[in-house]
Amino acid sequence: MQMNRYNNIIQSMIRKLSRGYECYLAGIGEHESKNLWIVHYHFCNERLGIKNFGKDFNGEFLVSYDNSATFKVEELISAVEDSNPSFKFDGKDIASLLGKRIGLVLRGEEFVAEMQGELCLGVHIKVGQITTIDNVRSGNHPVFGIKPLL
Repeated sequence: MQMNRYNNIIQSMIRKLSRGYECYLAGIGEHESKNLWIVHYHFCNERLGIKNFGKDFNGEFLVSYDNSATFKVEELISAVEDSNPSFKFDGKDIASLLGKRIGLVLRGEEFVAEMQGELCLGVHIKVGQITTIDNVRSGNHPVFGIKPLL
């Protein structure tokens, strides 16, 4: 019974989070796997609509030149250029992407962790889609549920 109540709270929280956000790129670097970039982002939204979530929350995701990550570099560049009309990426200077705004849609993904000797079900918050700021503002993006563990 306690686990069901906890799962309902988590699902309610994920439903509130599973929407589009305006974000800016706070850091980009080569991942140890040479064909990947690790992208760090921060939210631009002042209020995220959830108590204690905090405006300092940030995250990261991977982009690749091939299909080794969920997102491709081309998707990221396209979202950056479409969201920042006066910007055109030259294909070389990764640092020029810093501070640029993009749209991100979040999703939840279940995982199992051990806490105090017991296995517990948790939910990671991950990027579900890279999009433009216009798509976020208009609500023109999918709303993801929680991706089950099994």
